[in-house]
Amino acid sequence: MTEDRMAVLDMLRKATADGDVDVLREGVRVLAEALMEVEVTALRGAQGRARPGTAADQP
Repeated sequence: MTEDRMAVLDMLRKATADGDVDVLREGVRVLAEALMEVEVTALRGAQGRARPGTAADQP
């Protein structure tokens, strides 16, 4: 998570130095990617703890 913050801060510094107007769009993109990664990790972890032969184990 710290790496994500640093990436956002670096992106903001570069954008303000360059006068980029799409700072908000890029920030939203980075945030959405981070949220999706967290959700996938949580789902994968939940499935990993399921008992064999349960409904969660079925395709």
